[in-house]
Amino acid sequence: MNTSIRTGTWHPLSGVPGSPSEGSLRGSSARSRYGVVLQGLRLCQGDAVHELEADGVGRGNQVNILRTLKAILWDAYDKGAMADDPVKGVYEPEYVRERAVIPDLAHLKQALAVAGDDLALEIVMMAGCGLRNGEARAVNVNNVVADGVYRVHQQIHSNTHRPAKLKHRELGEFREVPLPRSVREAIERYEEKHGTTKEGYLPRGPSGYYTEPMERRRVRALA
Repeated sequence: MNTSIRTGTWHPLSGVPGSPSEGSLRGSSARSRYGVVLQGLRLCQGDAVHELEADGVGRGNQVNILRTLKAILWDAYDKGAMADDPVKGVYEPEYVRERAVIPDLAHLKQALAVAGDDLALEIVMMAGCGLRNGEARAVNVNNVVADGVYRVHQQIHSNTHRPAKLKHRELGEFREVPLPRSVREAIERYEEKHGTTKEGYLPRGPSGYYTEPMERRRVRALA
C-alpha cells in the first residue's frame, strides 16, 4: 500500500513493481552491506515521516536524509547488487524555504524576560554577535580573545550533539566577530552563576554539551 506524503509518494520496499525486496539483493555480502540502508529507507516512509515532522525535523533535513539514502541505494543498483531500480517512483518531499523573520528589539526583550539562563545566553549570542544556533550552543569562555572580539571556531552539531567544524568551513577554520560589551557581560554573569565545563563551555547538559533537543524544549516552553 502506497503512502502519500504531500507532493511525494513513498513506496514500500516490497509488493510494489519496481521496488526492491530482500530477494532482489544478489549475494550475502550485498545483503549485509545494504541491509541497513533498506531499513533506513523504511524509516523514511509513512508514519515515520510524520513523526519526524512532529519532532521538529525540518522538511529540508527530510530531503537531505532521503537524498543520501537514494544515492547509496542507486549506487548498489548501478553496481548490480539490486535487480530493480530501488528508488523508482520515490519522490522527495516538497521543500519550500520559509521567509525568515528577524525579531525586533521588543520581541527580544520579551523572550529574554521569560527564557531560562541557557536559552537567554543563546539568544544574546545570536542577536549580539550574529551567531548561528549551533554556534551559539557552543559558546565558550575561551573564545573571548579580547574585550571586544569573540572567535567562532565550532558549533554543537544538531545531529551528533557534539562539537563540529563550522558550517561551510574547513576543520580548524574560524571567524572573529565583534563582541559588544553587553554580550561580554552576559557571558561573565553566566559563568559567575553556573561556571563552565573543563573545556570552557557555558550552557551544557548531561552529555557535557548544550544540544539542539535541549534548545528546542526550551523554545517550546516559551509558548
